[in-house]
Amino acid sequence: MGRRSFGSVRLRPDGRWDADYLFAGKRVARRDFVSEAQAEAWLESERVKCAAKKRRARSSTWGTVLASPSGYRVRHPRPGGGPPVNRPERFESKRDADAFLANLRVQFDKGTLRVDSSDETVLEFATAWLTTAMVRGSTHDKYAQYIARYIAPVPVDDAPADRRVRRSSPYLAVSLAHTPLRKLSAEQVGRWFATIRADVPTTAAGAYRLLATMCKDAVRLGKLDSSPCVLRGAHKESVPVSRTIPVPHIAMLADAMPAKLRLTVLLAGWCGLRREEVLGLQIDDVDLSDPEHPRLTVRRSWVRGHGALGAGPTKNGEHRVIEVPAPVGEALREHVAVHAGSPWLFPGGRGAVDPRVLDRQWRRATEALGLPAYRFHELRHTALTNFGKTGATVAEIKTFGGHASIAAAARYWHDTGERSRELADRLGAMA
Repeated sequence: MGRRSFGSVRLRPDGRWDADYLFAGKRVARRDFVSEAQAEAWLESERVKCAAKKRRARSSTWGTVLASPSGYRVRHPRPGGGPPVNRPERFESKRDADAFLANLRVQFDKGTLRVDSSDETVLEFATAWLTTAMVRGSTHDKYAQYIARYIAPVPVDDAPADRRVRRSSPYLAVSLAHTPLRKLSAEQVGRWFATIRADVPTTAAGAYRLLATMCKDAVRLGKLDSSPCVLRGAHKESVPVSRTIPVPHIAMLADAMPAKLRLTVLLAGWCGLRREEVLGLQIDDVDLSDPEHPRLTVRRSWVRGHGALGAGPTKNGEHRVIEVPAPVGEALREHVAVHAGSPWLFPGGRGAVDPRVLDRQWRRATEALGLPAYRFHELRHTALTNFGKTGATVAEIKTFGGHASIAAAARYWHDTGERSRELADRLGAMA
């Protein structure tokens, strides 16, 4: 009775025997042996099994050491999946090769293992490119989805742990994930794009633009001699034409929204704010010191980036001050007094209201009124178009709408005929 080199046995008061041992941090026990010899025999059989398990654990199946006429070389799994990597290093002894492979395994487990650029796959380059891309959080999420679902999808079991990109994809058959970047050809890109475009033409154009951008950067970094993205017109997409919403409908839609969200429709429909800018407003952004002319300062956007909601910069990265039109002033004062919650003008469960909640309430309002399926962004288009009708210049529209360029603002200027007649009359008056 007592301890052994492996496990221990114990005599119970009733004359029976128990045995147990510790393996991998867990205690394993077997009870009610008739004799000490039976308990010892069981322990010995368990010792043999545990020794075999330890040998299997030590002889990892990760990677392979291969013998060659010039010495030993190493092959190991590719980070992110795909064909295995054949290392160029050569070793005189198997012991040195084993040590090198063990070091690679440590880097692999830590996620720091990198392969030579000449053997770099599209997925590896895209993943590295995305980590350094200077884009907004919401744009980063969109790019991650394009890569994971369209450009370089992999089976879910092989996908990264990031839940935002662990989505099944119907395009695994044309995936560019495991294609070596240097071997990516225009023909392969053409086949890939044709398959994607047949199902999702608009999204396919966005994915193609992203792939073309990454290939352009690869050329700049010397990883490609030239870009394989040479399809003419593949980057163009059919964007839905924005409609202007009749002014009476703006008030009707605002009244159909929940009381705490009524102001969102007015701010977008009269002040030209983007959805994310509306939700990003805080109480300190509202200036009611002049009862006749309230003002708003647009400083931030409330967006979903890197999988989480949070406050970020405006789309052009600049602040702008907006003089609030008369139809919005009284509603703004009432909202601040009744519905605002420090610090947010539109408080929600995790800061401000989730954009998806606003979209859902907006759809319900349009359906309840029997109106066309307007998009919330068309409120902004309406405001900027109406602002242009007042005689504002394109430069003034640019400032009012917070655009980054004159070209972007020009899209919101429409010649309605009345403006042309007015200008013609002014020109004729000079005679």
